[in-house]
Amino acid sequence: DKLSFVGSSSLPTHLWISEWMALNPDCLLCKMWDLFGGLLIIFDLLVTPVLVFPIDGSSLRNVDYVVLGYWLIDLISRFCVGYEDFGVVEVRLVKVVRNYLHSWFLVDVAALVLDTLCITQSGGWALEPSRSWRIGRVARALRTLVRTFKMIRALSAELSFAGLSGRQLLVKSVYIFLGIFLLVHYLACYWYYWSSHRLDGSEDVSGWLRQGQWEQSSASELYFSSLHWSLAQSGLASTDIFPTNLQERLYASVASFLWMLTWLVTHAAFNILIWQWHQRHCEELLQSAKIQQYLRSHGVSQLLTRRILRVLRLWCAE
Repeated sequence: DKLSFVGSSSLPTHLWISEWMALNPDCLLCKMWDLFGGLLIIFDLLVTPVLVFPIDGSSLRNVDYVVLGYWLIDLISRFCVGYEDFGVVEVRLVKVVRNYLHSWFLVDVAALVLDTLCITQSGGWALEPSRSWRIGRVARALRTLVRTFKMIRALSAELSFAGLSGRQLLVKSVYIFLGIFLLVHYLACYWYYWSSHRLDGSEDVSGWLRQGQWEQSSASELYFSSLHWSLAQSGLASTDIFPTNLQERLYASVASFLWMLTWLVTHAAFNILIWQWHQRHCEELLQSAKIQQYLRSHGVSQLLTRRILRVLRLWCAE
Protein backbone atom coordinates (compact mmCIF):
# COMPACT_ATOMS: atom_id res chain seq x y z
CA ASP A 1 0.00 0.00 0.00
CA LYS A 2 2.82 2.40 0.82
CA LEU A 3 4.48 1.76 -2.56
CA SER A 4 1.32 2.88 -4.33
CA PHE A 5 1.85 6.40 -2.97
CA VAL A 6 5.07 6.85 -4.95
CA GLY A 7 4.48 9.33 -7.78
CA SER A 8 0.84 9.73 -6.78
CA SER A 9 -0.81 13.11 -6.30
CA SER A 10 -2.85 11.70 -3.40
CA LEU A 11 0.19 11.40 -1.12
CA PRO A 12 -0.93 11.61 2.55
CA THR A 13 -0.08 14.87 4.27
CA HIS A 14 2.10 13.38 7.02
CA LEU A 15 4.21 11.47 4.48
CA TRP A 16 4.56 14.55 2.28
CA ILE A 17 5.72 16.63 5.26
CA SER A 18 8.15 13.87 6.22
CA GLU A 19 9.76 13.90 2.79
CA TRP A 20 10.38 17.66 3.03
CA MET A 21 11.22 18.12 6.70
CA ALA A 22 13.12 15.02 7.83
CA LEU A 23 16.89 15.31 7.29
CA ASN A 24 19.28 12.45 6.77
CA PRO A 25 21.46 12.26 9.90
CA ASP A 26 24.48 11.54 7.69
CA CYS A 27 24.16 14.72 5.63
CA LEU A 28 26.90 17.38 5.80
CA LEU A 29 24.67 19.90 7.60
CA CYS A 30 23.88 17.46 10.43
CA LYS A 31 27.51 16.39 10.72
CA MET A 32 28.72 20.01 10.99
CA TRP A 33 25.99 20.81 13.52
CA ASP A 34 26.93 17.79 15.67
CA LEU A 35 30.62 18.71 15.38
CA PHE A 36 29.92 22.19 16.77
CA GLY A 37 27.94 20.62 19.61
CA GLY A 38 30.84 18.29 20.35
CA LEU A 39 33.19 21.29 20.55
CA LEU A 40 30.84 22.95 23.05
CA ILE A 41 30.86 19.79 25.18
CA ILE A 42 34.67 19.64 25.09
CA PHE A 43 34.78 23.32 26.06
CA ASP A 44 32.54 22.60 29.03
CA LEU A 45 34.67 19.62 30.02
CA LEU A 46 37.82 21.74 30.06
CA VAL A 47 36.47 24.98 31.54
CA THR A 48 34.10 23.71 34.25
CA PRO A 49 36.82 22.50 36.69
CA VAL A 50 39.01 25.58 36.03
CA LEU A 51 36.34 27.75 37.66
CA VAL A 52 37.56 26.61 41.09
CA PHE A 53 40.64 28.82 40.66
CA PRO A 54 40.52 32.54 41.60
CA ILE A 55 39.80 33.84 38.11
CA ASP A 56 37.47 36.52 36.79
CA GLY A 57 35.66 34.90 33.89
CA SER A 58 32.85 37.44 33.60
CA SER A 59 33.94 38.22 30.04
CA LEU A 60 32.95 34.65 29.10
CA ARG A 61 29.37 35.11 30.22
CA ASN A 62 28.20 35.20 26.60
CA VAL A 63 29.36 31.59 26.23
CA ASP A 64 26.49 30.47 28.46
CA TYR A 65 24.03 32.20 26.13
CA VAL A 66 25.63 30.56 23.09
CA VAL A 67 25.40 27.15 24.76
CA LEU A 68 21.76 27.71 25.75
CA GLY A 69 20.85 28.93 22.25
CA TYR A 70 22.60 26.02 20.53
CA TRP A 71 20.99 23.30 22.62
CA LEU A 72 17.57 24.93 22.38
CA ILE A 73 17.79 24.92 18.58
CA ASP A 74 19.21 21.39 18.70
CA LEU A 75 16.24 20.16 20.75
CA ILE A 76 13.78 21.59 18.20
CA SER A 77 15.74 20.33 15.21
CA ARG A 78 15.85 16.75 16.55
CA PHE A 79 12.16 16.46 15.67
CA CYS A 80 13.14 16.87 12.01
CA VAL A 81 16.30 14.72 11.83
CA GLY A 82 16.03 11.07 10.89
CA TYR A 83 17.63 8.20 12.75
CA GLU A 84 19.19 4.86 11.87
CA ASP A 85 17.24 1.73 12.74
CA PHE A 86 19.03 -1.58 12.09
CA GLY A 87 21.03 -0.13 9.23
CA VAL A 88 18.07 1.70 7.65
CA VAL A 89 17.70 5.48 7.89
CA GLU A 90 14.18 6.34 9.03
CA VAL A 91 12.95 9.76 7.75
CA ARG A 92 9.17 9.51 8.20
CA LEU A 93 8.27 12.45 10.40
CA VAL A 94 5.80 10.62 12.64
CA LYS A 95 8.31 7.89 13.46
CA VAL A 96 11.14 10.42 13.88
CA VAL A 97 9.12 12.44 16.42
CA ARG A 98 8.01 9.31 18.27
CA ASN A 99 11.56 7.97 18.45
CA TYR A 100 12.95 11.25 19.81
CA LEU A 101 10.22 11.56 22.43
CA HIS A 102 10.99 8.03 23.66
CA SER A 103 14.79 8.39 23.63
CA TRP A 104 16.67 11.63 24.33
CA PHE A 105 13.90 14.24 24.63
CA LEU A 106 13.61 14.26 28.45
CA VAL A 107 17.39 14.20 28.80
CA ASP A 108 17.76 17.22 26.50
CA VAL A 109 15.02 19.09 28.35
CA ALA A 110 16.76 18.42 31.67
CA ALA A 111 20.04 19.68 30.20
CA LEU A 112 18.30 22.88 29.05
CA VAL A 113 16.97 23.42 32.57
CA LEU A 114 20.54 23.08 33.84
CA ASP A 115 21.68 25.59 31.21
CA THR A 116 19.11 28.05 32.53
CA LEU A 117 20.35 27.49 36.09
CA CYS A 118 23.91 28.18 34.94
CA ILE A 119 22.84 31.63 33.76
CA THR A 120 20.33 32.59 36.45
CA GLN A 121 22.11 31.18 39.52
CA SER A 122 25.83 31.49 38.85
CA GLY A 123 25.85 35.13 37.85
CA GLY A 124 28.08 34.40 34.88
CA TRP A 125 31.54 32.91 35.08
CA ALA A 126 32.86 35.15 37.86
CA LEU A 127 33.92 33.41 41.02
CA GLU A 128 31.40 34.38 43.69
CA PRO A 129 31.36 32.35 46.93
CA SER A 130 27.58 32.40 47.33
CA ARG A 131 24.90 29.75 47.49
CA SER A 132 23.49 30.69 44.08
CA TRP A 133 26.98 30.44 42.56
CA ARG A 134 27.36 26.93 43.98
CA ILE A 135 24.00 25.95 42.49
CA GLY A 136 25.12 27.28 39.13
CA ARG A 137 28.41 25.40 39.36
CA VAL A 138 26.65 22.12 40.18
CA ALA A 139 24.22 22.73 37.30
CA ARG A 140 27.12 23.31 34.90
CA ALA A 141 28.81 20.10 36.04
CA LEU A 142 25.59 18.09 35.68
CA ARG A 143 24.83 19.40 32.20
CA THR A 144 28.39 18.58 31.12
CA LEU A 145 28.04 15.07 32.52
CA VAL A 146 24.70 14.47 30.78
CA ARG A 147 25.88 15.69 27.38
CA THR A 148 29.20 13.89 27.66
CA PHE A 149 27.32 10.64 28.25
CA LYS A 150 25.17 11.36 25.20
CA MET A 151 28.24 12.10 23.07
CA ILE A 152 29.94 8.88 24.22
CA ARG A 153 26.86 6.87 23.25
CA ALA A 154 26.87 8.49 19.80
CA LEU A 155 30.58 7.86 19.29
CA SER A 156 30.20 4.24 20.41
CA ALA A 157 27.51 3.76 17.77
CA GLU A 158 29.74 5.30 15.09
CA LEU A 159 32.81 3.23 15.99
CA SER A 160 31.76 -0.36 16.38
CA PHE A 161 34.31 -2.71 17.91
CA ALA A 162 33.39 -5.39 15.39
CA GLY A 163 35.97 -5.42 12.64
CA LEU A 164 38.58 -2.89 13.74
CA SER A 165 40.36 -1.06 10.94
CA GLY A 166 43.62 0.85 11.19
CA ARG A 167 41.74 4.15 11.13
CA GLN A 168 39.43 3.06 13.94
CA LEU A 169 42.44 1.88 15.94
CA LEU A 170 43.98 5.34 15.64
CA VAL A 171 40.77 7.15 16.57
CA LYS A 172 40.13 4.96 19.61
CA SER A 173 43.73 5.41 20.74
CA VAL A 174 43.20 9.17 20.58
CA TYR A 175 40.06 8.76 22.71
CA ILE A 176 42.05 6.89 25.35
CA PHE A 177 44.72 9.60 25.50
CA LEU A 178 42.06 12.31 25.70
CA GLY A 179 40.48 10.45 28.62
CA ILE A 180 43.85 10.34 30.41
CA PHE A 181 44.32 14.08 29.79
CA LEU A 182 40.89 14.83 31.27
CA LEU A 183 41.77 12.74 34.33
CA VAL A 184 44.98 14.75 34.83
CA HIS A 185 43.10 18.02 34.28
CA TYR A 186 40.33 17.25 36.77
CA LEU A 187 42.68 15.87 39.41
CA ALA A 188 44.77 19.05 39.15
CA CYS A 189 41.84 21.44 39.44
CA TYR A 190 40.18 19.73 42.36
CA TRP A 191 43.50 19.18 44.13
CA TYR A 192 43.65 22.97 44.47
CA TYR A 193 39.98 23.24 45.44
CA TRP A 194 40.23 20.42 47.98
CA SER A 195 43.28 22.04 49.57
CA SER A 196 41.90 25.58 49.68
CA HIS A 197 38.49 24.74 51.19
CA ARG A 198 37.43 22.86 54.28
CA LEU A 199 35.04 19.95 54.07
CA ASP A 200 32.20 22.24 55.21
CA GLY A 201 32.79 24.55 52.23
CA SER A 202 34.55 27.40 54.05
CA GLU A 203 37.82 28.72 52.69
CA ASP A 204 41.00 27.63 54.42
CA VAL A 205 44.20 28.47 52.56
CA SER A 206 46.50 26.02 54.26
CA GLY A 207 48.29 22.81 53.56
CA TRP A 208 50.54 22.76 50.51
CA LEU A 209 49.40 26.27 49.53
CA ARG A 210 50.75 27.77 52.74
CA GLN A 211 53.70 25.38 52.91
CA GLY A 212 54.94 26.50 49.50
CA GLN A 213 53.77 30.11 49.95
CA TRP A 214 51.36 29.90 47.01
CA GLU A 215 48.63 32.07 48.60
CA GLN A 216 49.36 35.15 46.48
CA SER A 217 50.17 33.27 43.26
CA SER A 218 48.25 33.86 40.08
CA ALA A 219 45.63 31.43 38.80
CA SER A 220 47.92 30.20 36.02
CA GLU A 221 50.73 29.43 38.48
CA LEU A 222 48.32 27.59 40.75
CA TYR A 223 46.90 25.58 37.84
CA PHE A 224 50.22 24.47 36.38
CA SER A 225 51.58 23.62 39.83
CA SER A 226 48.49 21.49 40.46
CA LEU A 227 48.82 19.97 36.99
CA HIS A 228 52.42 18.99 37.74
CA TRP A 229 51.31 17.40 41.01
CA SER A 230 48.57 15.49 39.17
CA LEU A 231 51.03 14.14 36.60
CA ALA A 232 53.46 13.17 39.37
CA GLN A 233 50.83 10.90 40.95
CA SER A 234 51.18 8.63 37.91
CA GLY A 235 54.76 7.83 38.90
CA LEU A 236 56.18 9.39 35.73
CA ALA A 237 57.41 12.61 37.36
CA SER A 238 58.55 14.01 40.70
CA THR A 239 57.23 17.03 42.56
CA ASP A 240 58.00 19.05 45.68
CA ILE A 241 54.27 19.49 46.41
CA PHE A 242 52.94 16.95 48.88
CA PRO A 243 49.91 16.64 51.21
CA THR A 244 50.39 18.15 54.67
CA ASN A 245 47.10 17.37 56.44
CA LEU A 246 44.50 14.62 56.62
CA GLN A 247 42.17 16.20 54.08
CA GLU A 248 44.93 16.43 51.46
CA ARG A 249 46.20 12.93 52.20
CA LEU A 250 42.71 11.57 51.61
CA TYR A 251 42.55 13.26 48.19
CA ALA A 252 46.08 12.11 47.30
CA SER A 253 45.17 8.52 48.19
CA VAL A 254 42.10 8.64 45.95
CA ALA A 255 44.19 10.16 43.13
CA SER A 256 46.80 7.38 43.42
CA PHE A 257 44.06 4.74 43.34
CA LEU A 258 42.54 6.34 40.22
CA TRP A 259 45.94 6.31 38.52
CA MET A 260 46.36 2.64 39.35
CA LEU A 261 42.99 1.85 37.77
CA THR A 262 43.85 4.04 34.79
CA TRP A 263 47.04 2.13 34.04
CA LEU A 264 45.22 -1.20 34.29
CA VAL A 265 42.32 -0.10 32.09
CA THR A 266 44.61 1.54 29.52
CA HIS A 267 46.80 -1.55 29.27
CA ALA A 268 43.77 -3.81 28.86
CA ALA A 269 42.15 -1.46 26.30
CA PHE A 270 45.24 -1.34 24.09
CA ASN A 271 45.62 -5.12 24.27
CA ILE A 272 42.00 -5.53 23.15
CA LEU A 273 42.38 -2.98 20.34
CA ILE A 274 45.57 -4.58 19.02
CA TRP A 275 44.02 -8.07 19.22
CA GLN A 276 40.95 -6.90 17.29
CA TRP A 277 43.10 -5.23 14.67
CA HIS A 278 45.15 -8.43 14.31
CA GLN A 279 41.98 -10.51 13.93
CA ARG A 280 40.68 -8.22 11.19
CA HIS A 281 44.05 -8.31 9.41
CA CYS A 282 44.07 -12.11 9.47
CA GLU A 283 40.52 -12.22 8.09
CA GLU A 284 41.50 -9.86 5.27
CA LEU A 285 44.51 -12.03 4.36
CA LEU A 286 42.35 -15.17 4.39
CA GLN A 287 39.70 -13.52 2.23
CA SER A 288 42.34 -12.25 -0.19
CA ALA A 289 43.87 -15.72 -0.47
CA LYS A 290 40.48 -17.30 -1.22
CA ILE A 291 39.68 -14.72 -3.89
CA GLN A 292 43.13 -15.11 -5.44
CA GLN A 293 42.73 -18.90 -5.55
CA TYR A 294 39.26 -18.57 -7.10
CA LEU A 295 40.48 -16.17 -9.80
CA ARG A 296 43.47 -18.38 -10.61
CA SER A 297 41.27 -21.46 -10.95
CA HIS A 298 39.08 -19.62 -13.47
CA GLY A 299 41.98 -18.41 -15.61
CA VAL A 300 41.84 -14.72 -14.71
CA SER A 301 44.98 -12.82 -15.71
CA GLN A 302 47.47 -11.64 -13.07
CA LEU A 303 46.93 -7.99 -14.01
CA LEU A 304 43.18 -8.19 -13.43
CA THR A 305 43.74 -10.22 -10.26
CA ARG A 306 46.00 -7.50 -8.82
CA ARG A 307 43.39 -4.85 -9.65
CA ILE A 308 40.63 -6.83 -7.96
CA LEU A 309 42.78 -7.38 -4.86
CA ARG A 310 43.67 -3.67 -4.77
CA VAL A 311 39.98 -2.74 -4.82
CA LEU A 312 39.35 -5.28 -2.06
CA ARG A 313 42.09 -3.76 0.13
CA LEU A 314 40.68 -0.25 -0.42
CA TRP A 315 37.21 -1.48 0.49
CA CYS A 316 38.47 -3.11 3.70
CA ALA A 317 40.36 0.08 4.66
CA GLU A 318 37.15 2.15 4.62
